[in-house]
Amino acid sequence: MPGNKAEEIIFIILLLLAISSIFFFPIFSKLFPKDTDNIKAENSNYIKAVYSIESPTNETKIFDSSYIDLIKSIKIEGKSVEINNIQPFEKAGNFNIEIYFKNELTSLESLFFKVNTLLKVDLSNLISKNIKTTSDMFNGCKKLNDINLNTDNIYNISNMFTDCSSLTSIDLSIFNKDKLKDVYGLFSGCNSLSKINLNNFNTNNIINMSNLYVIL
Repeated sequence: MPGNKAEEIIFIILLLLAISSIFFFPIFSKLFPKDTDNIKAENSNYIKAVYSIESPTNETKIFDSSYIDLIKSIKIEGKSVEINNIQPFEKAGNFNIEIYFKNELTSLESLFFKVNTLLKVDLSNLISKNIKTTSDMFNGCKKLNDINLNTDNIYNISNMFTDCSSLTSIDLSIFNKDKLKDVYGLFSGCNSLSKINLNNFNTNNIINMSNLYVIL
């Protein structure tokens, strides 16, 4: 019957299309990734932090100005703000902030140097495989009391927590014990620090441990 023949042809065409889509879709997906995939990749390199703002009328520092050209965007309570805005707060209180970076970083040195408003920081979403130093990263962050670090190849953590007077505990077991070289002044001035996790912590390769626990 002509009708049956036409139906067979249509069925064969549909079947071939289905088979070809299954075979070629993964290839085209790799060659032409969706915009959402690109957005996801671009937004995967960031730091989450909580800041305590007591006086929003004063100059508010949320990161060291030397990093301004490396930062892609900043969100405060989920809303984007001008990167150059040094007073992005309209009222006092605690604020959740996300700092997105343009590219993978090689250093976090002095990123939050003397940022007295910093309460908590989470680096678990930061691409850290190329980061070598975090020296002075939290130096002078007197309110900082909660840290979630992401470490891979860091060898210099000197003065990283200097004068973090609200910090009560820290886990050093997360650092690569075979990579660390410099821990100078790491906990200097941390007069509230009562618990340090040193599990698997190896000092064999460390060349500078001076002023490690100096309490001022």
